[in-house]
Amino acid sequence: MRFKINLPNGVELNRGRYVLNRPDGVRIDLGQTVAEVRRNYPEAAKYGVSSIAFAALMYSADQLAGPEACWTWTGTKDRDGYGLIAGKRVQRIVMHHLTGKAVAPAKVVMHSCDNPSCCNPRHLSIGTQRANIADRVRKDRSANGEQNGRARLTKEAAKAIRRSSESMAAESRKHGVSKWTIRDIRTKRTWRKIK
Repeated sequence: MRFKINLPNGVELNRGRYVLNRPDGVRIDLGQTVAEVRRNYPEAAKYGVSSIAFAALMYSADQLAGPEACWTWTGTKDRDGYGLIAGKRVQRIVMHHLTGKAVAPAKVVMHSCDNPSCCNPRHLSIGTQRANIADRVRKDRSANGEQNGRARLTKEAAKAIRRSSESMAAESRKHGVSKWTIRDIRTKRTWRKIK
């Protein structure tokens, strides 16, 4: 009797064998039983994922794009677009596989390509959250102005505040923000990109 197991995206039980169907149409035989897949992919236990999920990771990325291109994860993704296997981010598993050591919880896996679903090891590096944020700022990918989900002013309102000669208190009452927000706009601490 076979137990029913949840299979990763693209993996099916076909004629008694676990088969991975890649997006490019290639079919890869992973093995006949979970035990055989486990023997074929013993590294999986080390990453805390099933052998079938690990085999899917090794083959599901779009590696046909070439060694320098993004290898887009084609399986399950989280809301931010990062690949997932058994609730773990694919990029962390890839880095664990490459380095032989788990990525420390305080560290992040950074993408030089800025594509969250990419799992090409050439595009990945381990760093700190601070380094990741600095990289985001350097590449001008931060949510600025109205794109910032916490912004309470429009670009036009910020321009008007910068041009205004009224007191900070008067402007803060007019726009419903603190006078420190007005000061920050006028001194270009915030809304730096507006003219």
